[in-house]
Formats: sequence, structure tokens, C-alpha cells
Amino acid sequence: MITAIFSAQPLLVVLLVTSSSVLALAGFLLGHRINHSKRFSWALAGAGVGIALAATLTPAKGSSGYSGTCTISKDFLQSVGTEQWLLNVALFAPVGLFLTLAGASYASSVAVASTLSMAIEFTQSALPGIGRACDSNDFIANTLGALLGTVCLIVISLLRNSPSREIVNASGGSRGLLVIGAVMGVVAIAGLFTSTIVFVDSSTPISEASSSQESSVSHALEALSDKIHVTRTQISNLPNDYGTGQRTLVASWKNGNAEFSWPDAKIHQLWSSTGIPLKGYSNHTGIDSRTQAKILAAKLVSSNFPWASAATEVSADTDPQFRGAWRVTYRQRRDGVIMPLHFAVTFSKDGRLMQLEAQDTRVPDRIPRARVSQADASKTAVSHVPRHSHLSATQLRLIKEGANWRTVWDFTYSRQGDASNSYNPVSVLVDAGTGELLHGNGPDAVSGSSL
Repeated sequence: MITAIFSAQPLLVVLLVTSSSVLALAGFLLGHRINHSKRFSWALAGAGVGIALAATLTPAKGSSGYSGTCTISKDFLQSVGTEQWLLNVALFAPVGLFLTLAGASYASSVAVASTLSMAIEFTQSALPGIGRACDSNDFIANTLGALLGTVCLIVISLLRNSPSREIVNASGGSRGLLVIGAVMGVVAIAGLFTSTIVFVDSSTPISEASSSQESSVSHALEALSDKIHVTRTQISNLPNDYGTGQRTLVASWKNGNAEFSWPDAKIHQLWSSTGIPLKGYSNHTGIDSRTQAKILAAKLVSSNFPWASAATEVSADTDPQFRGAWRVTYRQRRDGVIMPLHFAVTFSKDGRLMQLEAQDTRVPDRIPRARVSQADASKTAVSHVPRHSHLSATQLRLIKEGANWRTVWDFTYSRQGDASNSYNPVSVLVDAGTGELLHGNGPDAVSGSSL
């Protein structure tokens, strides 16, 4: 992707000038050899290719790691109109325009630019440490840019009353197209063998993040680890559950992802199948006990999440989702009521971060009193759970529903024989002030029933 390279990078300026100059000279010499009258068009085409190569292959600032993945989006329209999409279109429009001016057919110009874009995308995924992402939307935008350049030339030719025969002849060159098609096939096969293809379902209302959003995500993740290489950042167009008017940024990499609220760019969730080494703790020897897990969590809280130190309870248990991992949970309790403050982190045996949940919510000074007993609330809850299920843990907690705060009884249950739900139990919430059922995930749950 090309948006990140427009940060202040002296290397980019050097590479843009050098590559465009070198390829412009090569194009001039080629044009002089092939057709004396077209040498300047060939020089401009070479300069355009040089700029495209420098802009897309310059290492992104602060990049690290190895990607090895190519993202194939199922919905191209989600990125149309974004900053990155427009830059990708504009980047290849001169390539298509000047190749055609140099004497290539319209179809050949677009095919050459498309092949070049494909090669660039696969190279981005293959080069270690370059910090760039292989994305099908970039490839499509580049191809559209080249097509736009040739269309502009056709329009100019028509406005200048160029003979239609000349335009038709310029679109020929079947032998050249066959050669280019063969080259494109070789590039595609080589790229598919060297990259992992990841398909993205874009049915949810999300769009590509801007360069400022990508930068905010990168800085936030760098504070946790310098080994995370983000390959894609998207933003939801719907408000999230973390704050009024805020949306969710989703950053993805090869073996994990993270969610942030926007515009404050606070991380709320992180997950990694292989784990990531924490910044400053890469030499950690391992975690063999609850005490060691708590110590590592305390270091993480002190350096990155100081608000979690307000917790009144810290517990550590084995995490059934990750073999041999430890899950440390921070909670705050006031007058027997669990506050919305929540921080939980999972470490592997060797101290790598596997999962993180962070929610810092400002609570009111006065907490709504619990007027309904646990026994009475249980009667409502038990009548709204699936058959063959039973209520287990019960907690009195403070939640925010819209603009209102409620003290609720939180009952949980798991289906018999469902191991996944035993780890992520289903909640049934009953208002501790009114006895109203607020939330039940069972098939018989009826919102709004009361005692």
C-alpha cells in the first residue's frame, strides 16, 4: 500500500528521483533505438514506471517483520473513493498514458501496467522488513489508473479530430498481447506459490482506513511490541460499544488482529494465534506459575495501561483456549458491585502475548442501588435460558445502557456438551433495581419481562 510512504522519509525522495531518472534515461535510449520520434514519450513512460516502483517498494517508516500474505477482498467497492484508492489510481495513470503515446497499443499499455502492478503486489508480500501490504484492491486500482490514462488519450485524440482508423489501429497487437498475457500468467503463478492468500469478506459496513488512522494504529501497537507487522487497517462505519459516537478500527496481520476505538485510538482487543513478544520483555525466560504471570501483567499495566492499576482484584488462571497459557484478569469492585473497568491478558509459557482485553470506562460517583435480591432475580433468569442448561456464576455489576447506568445481576449458563460456551458463557442480565430482564441469549429469552 502506498499511503504510508508519504510520511517524512528522506529515503523515499532519493529513490523517487533516482529511479525515475534512471528509467527515464533507459526509456529515452529505447525510444531512440525503436523510433526516433517517440523517444521522449518512452522517457516519460520510464519515469512513470520508476516513480511507481519507488512509491510502492520503499520500506515504510518503522516497518518490521515479514508479511508473506496477500489480501483478496470480496468487495472492491468498499475501498473506492478512499485516499489510498485515489493514490493508487493516480500513480498508474501516467504509465498507461505515456506507454500509449510511445507507440504501444491501448490494450498492451493497460496489460503492461497491470502486470507491473501484480508483480509489485507480490513483491511487497515477499520482501522481508519492507512493511508493505499485498492487496487485491491496490492491483485493481492500479489497473484502472492505467486504463484511465489510455482513455484520456482516446478522448484527446477524438477532440483533436484524429482519424478513427488511427485509434482502432492503436488497439491492435495480438502477438504482443499474447506475450504480455504469458508474462502475467508467470507472475501470477510465482506470486501464488510464494504468498499466502487471505480472503476478506466485506459484507459488514467497513471501509479502508486513512493514512492518519493507520499511523495511529501503528504507534499504539509499537508501544506493545515492535514485532507486529500490520497488513491491513479498516474502520467500521457503525458506532462501537466503547463510547458514544466512536467507531472501531480493526488492524490485521498474518497471525492476529486488534481492535481500537476511534478517534481516541485506544486498544480494546488483541488476539494472536502464535503470540507476540512484548516490547522490553523479549528475554523473558518463561511463565510457570500464577505469580510469574501476575508479575508480567503488572509490568504491562505499568508501562501501557496505568488506568488498570485502579483494579481491586487481580486473578490468574490457566487459559483453556491456549494450551499452557496463563490468563490474568484485573477487576474493580465497589460495595460488592463489579465496575466496568476490565483488563485481561493471556500469556503463553514463554511470555508471549496471546490475547488482550482492555476497557476503561468512567463510572458515576453514585451507583444505582440493588433493590432486587439475587434469589428473586434468579427466578426471572432461569425461566429464560434454554432447556437442559443451568445457571452458574452470578455477579452484581454496573453497566451502561445508552446514557443510563444500571446495577444488574449477571447470570451465566452454558449448554451441555458445548465446550466453547463453557469457556465463553452466555450472560442473562436482570436489572437489580426493577427486576426487568435486560438481556438473554437463549431461544426463549424475552426482553422486557419483569418480576
